[in-house]
Amino acid sequence: MNWSPEKPGAVHRCDDVQPGGGIMKRKNVGTELLRVLSFVLVLGIYHSTLANELVNGGFEGGAPVIGLPDQVAIWGGDYTSIVVSGNGIAPLEGDRMLSFDNTFWGNDGAGPAHSSDIWQLVDAESLRGESVVLRAYFNRVAGDDFTDTQFYLAVHAFVGNIDAFDDHDPLIPPSIETENADVLTDADPGSWEEVIVAFDVPENADYLGISASAFENIQNDTSGPEFDGHYVDNITLELDESSGAPPGETMASRIVLHEPYPNPFNPRTTVSFSVERAVAIRLSVFDIAGRLVRMLHDGEIVQPGRNDMVWPGIDNNGRRVCSGLYFIHLETDDQRVTKRMVLIE
Repeated sequence: MNWSPEKPGAVHRCDDVQPGGGIMKRKNVGTELLRVLSFVLVLGIYHSTLANELVNGGFEGGAPVIGLPDQVAIWGGDYTSIVVSGNGIAPLEGDRMLSFDNTFWGNDGAGPAHSSDIWQLVDAESLRGESVVLRAYFNRVAGDDFTDTQFYLAVHAFVGNIDAFDDHDPLIPPSIETENADVLTDADPGSWEEVIVAFDVPENADYLGISASAFENIQNDTSGPEFDGHYVDNITLELDESSGAPPGETMASRIVLHEPYPNPFNPRTTVSFSVERAVAIRLSVFDIAGRLVRMLHDGEIVQPGRNDMVWPGIDNNGRRVCSGLYFIHLETDDQRVTKRMVLIE
């Protein structure tokens, strides 16, 4: 079933006039949530291939084990902790986030290593030959001239038995393939910075290792705490929805629609997307009925790299929209990506 949004003139309003002339009250947000989830399932916007392959990627429950994991679906590694908030920084999503504390899991957790790493293992059997996208968000305290600023995100492919992964603690077994990316974070604790890693899973991979790290790029402390306000949240590993391009089409044609931030939001949110080449795009906001609410970008060419646009919760007629569920829809001539966002009162 194809999703066919209404023409641009059909804008969403907070209060819809009923045929009898009365005003229909605002729908209950909880009811709208149930409706939109059903709507998403029917339309296939969030199909099963977009499921997060990681367990507890938002760190909402459980404590990471100290030492490398030897099974799937758990977090393990250096000294880390799950916290509600810290140093004036709140979780990006949910109620909790992970705090990097020290670089080693022996003694008091402090040591000469340069990074504090957290790992999760994923069975690769169903992912062999597929393209996946690993995504995480990092944040830190503003600190001073001695505050470390660097984070890493990586996906590694391994052969062998998962339960042997921790046999050589604290050494990591050799991988058959690895991709990673890093970010030098700013001093604004109010902003979470996204890191994305694209990875083609080898056909002979038995399992994947997902790692997120805080790195001592400014000063290598040897006594704890080595990190005093460095966090990660909302780690996801998903099948690449832009994969399956025709033969000969390069990675340069891919587009990435990032999570709106903040989300939920009031009164405005920033919508960001990345393109690998100059391309004409349409960026639109739709309501849960598929009606166009706001056209943010209508076919103009954008330049390679990350692009940010702000939606202030206003429709095409300059009217403020009501709270509820909305979809941000990014499309080019051959690709379409949709994410949801919530406007709260």
